Amino acid sequence: MALFRVKEILSGNKVKLEGWNWKDSTGTDVVIAGYNPTQGDNAIAKLNESLAKNRLTSLIDQKEIELGRVLNLNDDGSITCLAFYDGVDIAKYFPEYTQASHP
Repeated sequence: MALFRVKEILSGNKVKLEGWNWKDSTGTDVVIAGYNPTQGDNAIAKLNESLAKNRLTSLIDQKEIELGRVLNLNDDGSITCLAFYDGVDIAKYFPEYTQASHP
């Protein structure tokens, strides 16, 4: 996929873009694949989510990212896909939340 401007950081691994098209679907929300800051118990998950959202905001808010391979069209209309900032997989900026199953 092409470059997309990040309009808003929605969570520690979910962003709102100007808009994307994939197959027969369109939307604005993207879950960045490869890490999940909300794993663990509720107190730790909330803290991790806040920390990850702040870091993601500093990294890519109002900047352009490249979307890679789409892994899933989610029930809420978002897509889960690989995402890159300056050619680097964004999940690599969050090694403490990396999922073992990262493609």
